[in-house]
Amino acid sequence: QDLLKAAENHEFDAVLLYHTSRFARNIADARRYKRHLRERLGIKVVSVTQAIDPSTPSGRLAEGVFELFDDNYSDQLGAWVKAGYQEKWERGGLLGNLPIGYTYELAQDGKTKRIVPDKVLAPMIRQGFELYATGEYSYKTLATWANSQGYRTMKGLPFNLFSWEVILNNPTYAGWVSYHRRREPKKHDLKPSGFEAICPLELFMKVQETRERRRRIPKLSVQRKIYLLSGLARCAYCGGPLWGQPHNGIRYLVDMGFRGQRKCQKAVKAEVIERQVLDYVSSIQLDASYETTVLNYLKCKNPGDDT
Repeated sequence: QDLLKAAENHEFDAVLLYHTSRFARNIADARRYKRHLRERLGIKVVSVTQAIDPSTPSGRLAEGVFELFDDNYSDQLGAWVKAGYQEKWERGGLLGNLPIGYTYELAQDGKTKRIVPDKVLAPMIRQGFELYATGEYSYKTLATWANSQGYRTMKGLPFNLFSWEVILNNPTYAGWVSYHRRREPKKHDLKPSGFEAICPLELFMKVQETRERRRRIPKLSVQRKIYLLSGLARCAYCGGPLWGQPHNGIRYLVDMGFRGQRKCQKAVKAEVIERQVLDYVSSIQLDASYETTVLNYLKCKNPGDDT
């Protein structure tokens, strides 16, 4: 995307590729962007390791064949990775990042690594489950408790309420691994893990019951803030959704995906984006017949309602 922006500003005359696969491994993307660069902007796209002359019919055919192989390799690689994940999950292996509270240690052969509970953080995680199960602690108070004890996340950051929401919902701590990374793992996605559990299954299930009971309690003490674009607005760099979150009485849209992109704008005032969107929407001029069409549609959906 940075390359395309620079191309629009005519900052260069040619794009040099080591191989066609370095440009794209999707046929539609490769052809669309190459056509945009070559035909619209007059910029050459050249592979330095392949004898391709896209100005000739045979050259375009050769480039198309290479793009086909690139696309196929990507699909095949995806199938291999998926099969590997499936096999690892069937053996009780962990998919994805190592949860906080676990660490790696070398096995007796001195070569392979195995997952074991962390001597410092595992007891803290276990105690967090016990405290929440009492019904007297929330995600926020657990975060305050953990931070006051000097504990930090694997990135060295203080705990927050989202940290504990993820921890208390993760079946890995109870000795199970999930294939699909859902917020609420389904039973058929779970397999017994091949490493030691931190939290007993009975305690884990009690925590889930407490979480479910808390979700059903309406929150009347806090005035609800409205976010028109929560979950709809997207980060321009990583593509993750922006969610509404207040701070010091100010409404913010926050990228909570933690995708590690340097350029990601972590938070922006919701009012700023909402004003821009509302100004744009209010500037749209609709034909007079549009009102009649909408009213007729509503009457069909709600017959007898003349309001």
